[in-house]
Amino acid sequence: MQNFIFISPNFPTNYWQFCRELKNNGMNVLGIGDQPYDELRPELKDSLNEYYKVGSLENYDEVYRAVAFFAFKYGRIDWLESNNEYWLERDAALRTDFNIKSGFQTEDMPRIKYKSKMKEYYQKADIATARYHMVDDLEGCRKFIDEVGYPVVVKPDNGVGASDTHKLSSDEELKRFLLYKSTYHPDLSYIMEEFVHAEVNSYDAIIEAGNLDHCTIPQNLRRGGRHLFQAVQGGLRLHRLDRAQNRVHGDHRPDDHRTLHISQHGGDHRGQDQNDHQKVRELLQKNPKCGFFSPFPHLCT
Repeated sequence: MQNFIFISPNFPTNYWQFCRELKNNGMNVLGIGDQPYDELRPELKDSLNEYYKVGSLENYDEVYRAVAFFAFKYGRIDWLESNNEYWLERDAALRTDFNIKSGFQTEDMPRIKYKSKMKEYYQKADIATARYHMVDDLEGCRKFIDEVGYPVVVKPDNGVGASDTHKLSSDEELKRFLLYKSTYHPDLSYIMEEFVHAEVNSYDAIIEAGNLDHCTIPQNLRRGGRHLFQAVQGGLRLHRLDRAQNRVHGDHRPDDHRTLHISQHGGDHRGQDQNDHQKVRELLQKNPKCGFFSPFPHLCT
């Protein structure tokens, strides 16, 4: 029996379903979280073989000891996942420390977490992205802006979502941002990107053995998804691709896209994601040996 450690299986609250399907497919499912066991929902308790409570998931030493306990009790750990972007680096560090090869290691994190590094993989897939410049000084930024024009978007190179994102539309705003950065975040790397005027569309898909599922995805976007999948060597995972389709005189140009965001996730508890969860369950039934997760890239901008 393979051992699967699920970090924070109680949050988001629908993640107990993944634990249930892992257990149904013969995995020894071991949970680590900071919520007291008695407060876990009954469905989650029934889906775990054992649960280890830590004082805080932010405390690496505590989580490390929890993994060590499970390894001592059950033997080699085959999988370790939180399926949560917030814990990406933590998951990688634990896999590296415990020699768990079924996912990304610490050395993989730069191309997973840094927006500038991700663009190299988009290029491998022949997918256009917004032009960018790593923020340095006023002269360097102005040279880039002379090329792409205002406005520009600035955000941390290693960041989550829209946190600390700035839209700059003039030299005065640029100067204010540089003052803000030097005052509050002098050691933080920021990336500056051209502003793409476009309509943003999101498509959810499940990739199984390199094939894009969900027939609602346009054919040209399917091709881009396949190419990107091959470039980053993805696995069985739920994918979301946000693309910007440029407008020309109010009309759509179907082949003119810029990739803004690619993420691979477990979905939330609303709408289409419920169908995604059902599809995952079906895939698990067809692929019982793989558990739920395969080695995958997690690309987010």
